[in-house]
Amino acid sequence: MLALDRHPALSQADVGYYTGLHKMTVSRAVRHLVTSGYVVAHDDETDRRRKALFLTAKGESLCDEALPLLRRRETMVGAGLAPAELQEFKRTLAAIIVNVRAWPDVF
Repeated sequence: MLALDRHPALSQADVGYYTGLHKMTVSRAVRHLVTSGYVVAHDDETDRRRKALFLTAKGESLCDEALPLLRRRETMVGAGLAPAELQEFKRTLAAIIVNVRAWPDVF
């Protein structure tokens, strides 16, 4: 949901890319979010096979509630680290994410 909050109109494949989740996991999650009223899917005007996903007002409200909690958790994770250490951690984590995205889809 946070990926859609930051980047409206993503497809399920795009959500998988941004989150690093397997396409079947994303498919089940999107189906649940649509059924629960947090997300709506619209046909893409240029590609009929693609569905553009958007948060509903209910989904936006939930993101608004969750974001401050996630920011606090992020602050807690970095507590006690020097600014240079936190920067190095973020750089290393970004490199790991790039590596994982390059893996073949075998799972």
